[in-house]
Amino acid sequence: MDLQSPQRVFVLMLLLIVTSTSFFKVSSATKITGLRQNLIHRDSLSSPFYTPNLTDHDRMRQAARRSIACHSALVGYFAAWGTRSSTMTTSSRSG
Repeated sequence: MDLQSPQRVFVLMLLLIVTSTSFFKVSSATKITGLRQNLIHRDSLSSPFYTPNLTDHDRMRQAARRSIACHSALVGYFAAWGTRSSTMTTSSRSG
């Protein structure tokens, strides 16, 4: 699995969300005063990935392509994961 694979990105984002939410679970006596993050959509003017020469139609097509690619990658990932777990259970039964 290479560094840019959708599965690795998904897992890293999930890990980031879980760790950041658990980091801020503190007692009621402690007051949180720091760390604020802004999420910027990739098609936003503030995004470094924003391409100003694209039309709205082009942006929608690219967003649809990204969504379909992500869905296909996740389906493939979970299909492979299911295959691995089923082969592990069948091999453990035969031994």
